[in-house]
Amino acid sequence: MWEDSLLDYKWQNRKRASTRNENCITQDTAANTVSLFWAMEYANARSIREGLKPYYIFSPVEEYAERETILSTRQRIIKQHVLGYIQVSDDSTSNGYRLPYYNEWMMLARGGDKKNKAPWGDSSGSFEKTKKYAKFKTKMVSFETEPVGQLTPNGYGLYDMFGLVQEHVLLKSSLFRGNFGFASCLKGGDYHVSLEDGFDDTLSPYWKWIDYGYYEPGHPGYGAGFRLIRNIGNNAKWENRIE
Repeated sequence: MWEDSLLDYKWQNRKRASTRNENCITQDTAANTVSLFWAMEYANARSIREGLKPYYIFSPVEEYAERETILSTRQRIIKQHVLGYIQVSDDSTSNGYRLPYYNEWMMLARGGDKKNKAPWGDSSGSFEKTKKYAKFKTKMVSFETEPVGQLTPNGYGLYDMFGLVQEHVLLKSSLFRGNFGFASCLKGGDYHVSLEDGFDDTLSPYWKWIDYGYYEPGHPGYGAGFRLIRNIGNNAKWENRIE
């Protein structure tokens, strides 16, 4: 399948740039070639490794599914690279790791900021100020990233909520604005960003477009990064948070 070939190509490029060939900028770079399904599989595997109850339940899809979609707030159909598509249900009794929903990601990304459109202010801010918070590349280098935590964290102490890699974020509604019914979107903005004023690069967004509201549709099998969250017993009501 095309998605399999693309992700394998990306992985092979990353592998060839490993330290074994002595041409890797760093050994510990942020992942940016992970599919949505792989991210969910990793969340379950990490939960099991730490003695927690896995959050995601995977079931075969009996009928052909044309694309990712949301069946309900706790069920979705997503791309799985071997079987084609698979149904993923959430176990609400789980104490394990999972991907954040859109509102959760927004709340975490803001880090308590209720005023600005982005950590550096808004589109009138300078790129020099933006670089303190978001890791953007000034030239296109395919599939390359850098380590997390090199720049200024947000108010919650979280690094790289913008730039560096796009992140898989789940949706609770299949009617999310302009997302074409997919079960997820990509938040945070890409590592490769257009830097010239008014320059429209279809491969990378213009840096002034990147803010809390910016997203890209979560196409099936799209390779990206991700971060995980879990319930630690404080009964936080994530779903009640305001975007």
